[in-house]
Amino acid sequence: MSVGNRLHVDPDEPWVRAVSALLEPGSVSSLPWPLKALFVCQKEKLLYAPITKCACTSIKQLMVELSDIEHKELVLEQGVHRVTDAFITGAKLKDYDADTVQAIIEGDEYYKFAVVRDPVRRIVSAYTEMFFLNRLNEGNLVHILGPVRDITRRSEPDLHAGVTFRSFVEYLTESEPSRLDPHWVPQHLVLRGVNRYDAVFSMDNLSDLVSKLSEITGKDIQLSRQNIGVSNVAADVKQPGRLVDVVPCELDSINDISAEDFMAPDLVAALERYYQEDAVIYRDAQSGLEDYAHSVVLPSIAGDTDAPLRGANQIARFVNLYSKGFFALDEDGNGSISVSVVNTSAYALDFTTLSACAIIVEFKDIEGSVLGPPVTHALAPEIIRAHGMQMANVDLFLEPALIKQASTATLSLRFHREFYVEDIVPLHVALATRVEPSG
Repeated sequence: MSVGNRLHVDPDEPWVRAVSALLEPGSVSSLPWPLKALFVCQKEKLLYAPITKCACTSIKQLMVELSDIEHKELVLEQGVHRVTDAFITGAKLKDYDADTVQAIIEGDEYYKFAVVRDPVRRIVSAYTEMFFLNRLNEGNLVHILGPVRDITRRSEPDLHAGVTFRSFVEYLTESEPSRLDPHWVPQHLVLRGVNRYDAVFSMDNLSDLVSKLSEITGKDIQLSRQNIGVSNVAADVKQPGRLVDVVPCELDSINDISAEDFMAPDLVAALERYYQEDAVIYRDAQSGLEDYAHSVVLPSIAGDTDAPLRGANQIARFVNLYSKGFFALDEDGNGSISVSVVNTSAYALDFTTLSACAIIVEFKDIEGSVLGPPVTHALAPEIIRAHGMQMANVDLFLEPALIKQASTATLSLRFHREFYVEDIVPLHVALATRVEPSG
């Protein structure tokens, strides 16, 4: 079993308390992704590569049910995703030592398999389930907050309003594939952890997987359906893609929504181009894909996960602004404030690739109205290391006649001519009065 730095979970969560009584907290795995995410059943000699939005919850549960790991009923009861992620259960490769992992993935003793899905429908499913139907679900926030921040150009976006499917597709197709969230990362990248799979099944033909696993285990295998979203089939769709420009808060009032309502021809074409290798694997899997050996990851879409993030779209989603929350202006309207530009990601952020980047300070009165022109402070271009920060001392000025009206100020970080990140926590403004020396 693995050892090392413990993964963080809230010990006060009821499910954590229940599981902690019987299972050891998990550790930060030294295995690379996607190997550390693979499920293993030692009892039946099965190795499964879970791809999100491809019946993975049902199959993960099945892998645990077929296993002989301790306390498997507890794992299933408290949630197979979170328990196997945060605790040492024996259900995932991350729970084993390097020699055991190597023997499993390189040997012929285990039946290795995966399930893939039509890439366009997978993205529609991810959007409708996570950005629409369950967009305020706490478990989904960690996945959708980054994209919504990037799309809306706000650090604290309105998650109830949400983002349109069109804007989500544009976000995807402008992103580095290997850095996407597991729910929309290309499926073929998940398969690169193992050199050869005995079979890759299509989600359209899960009965083939059920038959094969029944044959291997000698058991009557059943798969339950989880995470049911909008209908995949519409009775009468007169206008495919009719809802691609409607935000989720408006979708709430629309009945009979189907997957086809998000399949505008131009967006389908864009997704097919972006996920073209997934489409090839999916078509082969529909006809029965056995003895699959993944190709070398294409340089055009693999990316270098150690390279800094570049460009406004990539950088903006990992930036926060902080200050001490208080500053003073003298009677002439001059002052200064220290601002921290913080990198929240595990990657370096390359600000040198931006043509322009500035911190903007706007003074506001008690009603929230902007007073005078904003202060613009050009940010020195540099590379901010992972989880690092860049400090900036911003010189301030407000017309003396407006000082007494000033109540708060807001900080924004502007890339080019767009505001991407705003610190919506108000800064308190005070007037520092000069004191004439006595005598």
